[in-house]
Amino acid sequence: VPVPDPAPQPEPAAAAEPAELAELREVVAGQHDGLGLDALLSKIDKAARALSDAGLLSGDAETVAHEAITHWARLELQTNG
Repeated sequence: VPVPDPAPQPEPAAAAEPAELAELREVVAGQHDGLGLDALLSKIDKAARALSDAGLLSGDAETVAHEAITHWARLELQTNG
């Protein structure tokens, strides 16, 4: 007696992006520019440290962290010359 094939299993959902990475993406997009330079730098630092502590600060996350720092530096230059 042939055994029917089991129903196809759905592909596993992609892991959700860490909240800290999402925050860094928001920084790059300028969504937190109104916080001020010190608060913005603190937000970047906190998110990058959390990703690093979790072993997730590599690849795309590392690139986004660098982009966030570059965004902050451009704002600092605009503000303070």
